[in-house]
Amino acid sequence: MIRKMKFIICFAFICFLLTTKLHAQVIGGNGEGFTKAYSQEDIPFLQTLTKQHPLAIRWPGGSDAKLAFPSLNVPGIGIRKDSVYSLYEKFKDENGLVKDEALNKDLRKAEMDKLEGRSALIDLIEISKEVKNFEVIYSLNVMTGTAQSNVSAIQTLLDSGVNIIGIVAGNETFYSYEYDWERYEHDFEPIIILCKEKFPNIPRLLCIAHEPKRKTHNSWNTGLIKYVKETGDLISGTDVHLYLAEELKAAAQVHPKQIVFKRNTYYETLDSAFQKYIRIYKQ
Repeated sequence: MIRKMKFIICFAFICFLLTTKLHAQVIGGNGEGFTKAYSQEDIPFLQTLTKQHPLAIRWPGGSDAKLAFPSLNVPGIGIRKDSVYSLYEKFKDENGLVKDEALNKDLRKAEMDKLEGRSALIDLIEISKEVKNFEVIYSLNVMTGTAQSNVSAIQTLLDSGVNIIGIVAGNETFYSYEYDWERYEHDFEPIIILCKEKFPNIPRLLCIAHEPKRKTHNSWNTGLIKYVKETGDLISGTDVHLYLAEELKAAAQVHPKQIVFKRNTYYETLDSAFQKYIRIYKQ
């Protein structure tokens, strides 16, 4: 049987910049769907993968971050239909109309989330107990969540021993907010302020646009840098996603695509691809 987990292990480059002396390359991946794909059979794979280097996931991951209300007493990541409707009323298209296709997609996602057997928080807690070098970068729900709903989920994970190495105010929010920096600031600020109060030692990051030559990205980043300079130590750095499609072609060609993972078995082609990925991202 081909394990589902292998398909969600991708690589991301996450930089801590601007206001902090810490500069870090975190090797890991987008954690969207991570807990849905995970099972106990994946533990040996994760233990092997993290034997020499930590592995981080951004969780709840990409677009799920804007919908997530994770809690121990609700299944999945806690997607609520009322919040989905609220999101699409708040963020309409350029003609002032609800984006029906995206709305219906996220409503279906809410239905599927309700069918999960348990809270996704339990999966993260379980993995953390068994995988020594497993790390989480927590993606805040800044678009529909509250300061308390976000902090509560983070506190639950920390109390259960999950190693949270960073807190990010959303996921690629320059797209979600259509480059409206002030609107983003209005939503993330109360959450980030409470995060600083509750978790002062965990870096707090904002989403920076990754193509500064584009006018919209440059405008967003100008607002971000100005905000960081004006708010002292509130912001620790930025979260930037670099899509190195051309640079990663060599590694992608070596990757075996699908394998049946067996404990204590060395996969030379998989290891070769992984090492190529790491070298490219560190350049």
